[in-house]
Amino acid sequence: MNRHFSGVALAGIAAVSMTLAAPVRAGSAQAAAATRVSVKITARACKLSRKRVPAGTLVFSLMNRSKVAHSLAIAGRRSRKAKPRRKQTFRVTIRRPGRYPYTCKPGRGGRMTKSKRGTLVVHRRF
Repeated sequence: MNRHFSGVALAGIAAVSMTLAAPVRAGSAQAAAATRVSVKITARACKLSRKRVPAGTLVFSLMNRSKVAHSLAIAGRRSRKAKPRRKQTFRVTIRRPGRYPYTCKPGRGGRMTKSKRGTLVVHRRF
C-alpha cells in the first residue's frame, strides 16, 4: 500500500510541476514593457528625450537642473514637484494614440519662471 501511495503522490507532483512549467501564451500574459522618457528641466527649457512614443505605460525620469522646483503635467496627470538639482520618476499610462500637450510648471511664480510647453506624440504600439 505504501508503494501505491508513493506512486500516486509522485504522479501528482509531476502533474503540478508540468502545469507550472508550461509556457504561457505570449499575448495574454506578457505585459508590454514601459517606455522610458528622460526629461531635462532647465531654467529656459523642458526637453524630452523622445518626442514620439508608443501607447502604453510611460515612465518619465525628471532631471531638474534649474534652481526652482518644477512639476510635469501631461494627459491630465501632474507629477510631484522635482526639487532643484534632483531626479524623480513619474509614471503615466496613455492608451490612445494622439498628440498630448505637456507643461513643465515652476513651483513658484516670478518673472523668470515661465511654464515650458511642448507636445508628445503617442502612436499605436506595433
